[in-house]
Amino acid sequence: EESDPFEVGFVTGAFMLIPLDSWRLINSMDETFFLYFEDVDLAYRLRKKDKTICVNPKIVAEHESGVSFEDDEDGSSYKLGCWFESAYNFFGIHYGKKEQLRIINTMIKMAKSKSLLLKLVLRGKGEPAVRQKLILDIHEEILRKISG
Repeated sequence: EESDPFEVGFVTGAFMLIPLDSWRLINSMDETFFLYFEDVDLAYRLRKKDKTICVNPKIVAEHESGVSFEDDEDGSSYKLGCWFESAYNFFGIHYGKKEQLRIINTMIKMAKSKSLLLKLVLRGKGEPAVRQKLILDIHEEILRKISG
């Protein structure tokens, strides 16, 4: 049924409930991560301990995204820098230096391509649904290249 809990890879850190025994099992959150990837890291470590991560669609929390940063170019650059630093830390901790560099290199190349393509798509003319599909296609390609 649609309203039954289901397993996922991770849940966003904006709102999560964790049993105390699971929290203690992984020794809480890793303070290496600032703002990004702390939730991914938490889920990764829980899954390595054979714990499952689930979403319960009956529980709803509202989160106002983006209020931690000014909505200007400097805020966006800072946010992106924090995201890449946390991604770099995550892959280094869990996958080793060689894989960390390969993944981050790919992410940077794809981010540059994605940024250019998104600018072209968002400034383009046409139906919003068509532009949205192009954005989703770009996102899917990035995920394929990073995981491939």
